[in-house]
Amino acid sequence: MSGIFGIFHTDGKPIDPVHLDQMASGLSFIRSNGVDVWRHGSVGFGRLKPYGFSTSLNNQSALQTSANGMIIVADARLTNRTALLNTFDLPNSSQSDFSDEALILQSYERWGQRCPRYLSGEFAFAIWDSAKRQLFCARDHMGIKPFFYSNLKNTFVFSSRVKGIRVLDFIPIELNEHNLAAALFLTKADKSQTYFMGIRRLRAAHTLEVHDKQDRPMAVTPFWSLQPKNHQIMLSDQEYADAFREIIVRSVCKRLDKAGTTGVMLSGGLDSSAIACIAAQQLRKRDLPLFSVSSVLPENHGGIESDERDYIKQVAKQELNIISHHAIAEGADPFQNLESKFDRFSEPVNAFHYMDEAIANTFSTLGVKRVLSGFHGDTFASYDGRDSLSCLIRQLRWGTALNCILDLKRVQNETIGALYRNNIFPWLLPKFTDFLEQLKLDGREAKLSSPAAKPFSDRFHENSYQNREFFQTSLMPCIAYGSPSMEYQTAEYASLDMNIRFPYWDKELVEFMINIPPEQFIVGGFKRSLFRRAMNGILPETVRQRNTKHPYTPDFHRRVISKKKEIRQYLNDIESDRSLMEMISFYIDTDTIRKKIGSIKPAKGRADWETGTQSIVVSGIILIRFLVWMGRL
Repeated sequence: MSGIFGIFHTDGKPIDPVHLDQMASGLSFIRSNGVDVWRHGSVGFGRLKPYGFSTSLNNQSALQTSANGMIIVADARLTNRTALLNTFDLPNSSQSDFSDEALILQSYERWGQRCPRYLSGEFAFAIWDSAKRQLFCARDHMGIKPFFYSNLKNTFVFSSRVKGIRVLDFIPIELNEHNLAAALFLTKADKSQTYFMGIRRLRAAHTLEVHDKQDRPMAVTPFWSLQPKNHQIMLSDQEYADAFREIIVRSVCKRLDKAGTTGVMLSGGLDSSAIACIAAQQLRKRDLPLFSVSSVLPENHGGIESDERDYIKQVAKQELNIISHHAIAEGADPFQNLESKFDRFSEPVNAFHYMDEAIANTFSTLGVKRVLSGFHGDTFASYDGRDSLSCLIRQLRWGTALNCILDLKRVQNETIGALYRNNIFPWLLPKFTDFLEQLKLDGREAKLSSPAAKPFSDRFHENSYQNREFFQTSLMPCIAYGSPSMEYQTAEYASLDMNIRFPYWDKELVEFMINIPPEQFIVGGFKRSLFRRAMNGILPETVRQRNTKHPYTPDFHRRVISKKKEIRQYLNDIESDRSLMEMISFYIDTDTIRKKIGSIKPAKGRADWETGTQSIVVSGIILIRFLVWMGRL
């Protein structure tokens, strides 16, 4: 990825070059080959140049200009270049000289503010239209490329990263407590917000316009939305699987460049294994290898956890051009290098960031330039159909529903009563089911799984419970702002001069999935049935037919247990600082963390690590250190 940034003073105030330098320094953790900066009057743009980028393209810099007084700064990778080049009727001799930025600018000149509708791929850009005295910005359909902004009185700033904005000397530093509450109570947050008040994300598939006229406020407008239409009607279950396979293969192929080495995160699960097999088969046609990196447990691990080595080996055995590597992150723990990561990413990190870092460093050591990730595959591509029975009943398709119930009973070895309790009742009466669960918890869930202090809990927790959402209605909110986890990964890989790509975050794929008849997800009584059928002949059979996932948390509990002494000492240091403790105690109950430390033991099941060690001890310490770090800015 590349970093972009810019400032627009709507009151006509000239740009101070110091501010552009500050924004560039805020993005300096992204490896680049220098910075291109442009400023004219009240507008200024900047872009980090990726390694290998030519500073001359049609005698233009990385900041593309047009004859009509327009200039663009973009972080973009278009996948419909050929179609756009043909639309603009450019001579063949000049087509290779046109960068993606130049094509976006041509699109804006032809279609104006409708231009993002005609673009495919990943993009975040800003165009200064000097004739209209207007700044026009847009973010791609799936929110792959990040775009943050802050709209102050008379000044609008934007950047690829929060740090590119918060380093400006005129940006106030104030904690956004709503984001902190979402982290403490594991609830849905307004993803347009960040941990810094006043710094926001531009929604996926949205444009943003800023004018220098005071009577025209900033406008944020959608250019695409993911909406269910009439179900795609095909003649057979096999036709659905065949069509879906073509889409997945096409999505992976779109993310394989002709130059540079390719890597894949391979966990041994359905989603990552499918990407690995497809990519390996495509690269083999060019006699190219595919480097896989898998997080695994140490060979001498004696805990109850087990990793996916056997399934990973099955994938590598089938695809002979896969060169397998393991990441163990020996000696690492969830509490190391936190402040440096807060500084880069401007938000708390996840509990397993140490393993994310080990995987990225392994790819970097191998000289990989692009990495494929199966991130969110189970949300989009390999959805398990948990709401399919209730959808069929709501559609009054009784016969199909009954056949699916009988198939699930036979294959999953579940009683009809269990299927009703787990797959029908909660979805047909979601509000009533959630009400019953609230009564059962009796308001205790915050104390059970969160280190939140009572004052903060009383303010925010009452509205924290999450209602169930049907598959179709959950997809659009999921992609509405992209994913903070995805933003974290793209920034981490960019700091190592790599690009990470997400084949399951694909517009064509999600448009297909949202219009699939619900029974396709559970055909034959198999969960994730559509994906399994689509991957027939691509995945090894042992992987394609698996229906379990081993308990695995990168040797998490052993690492935390080894740091008990340091955790207690850190809490002592915090509590001995009266002014610091006064701030921390409003948000975090350190006594809750202390009590849980004493009961940490090797994981015996999923509940042990999700409701205790991770959500109370590790998340609690990470959030305390984030609050301390932010208080020092």
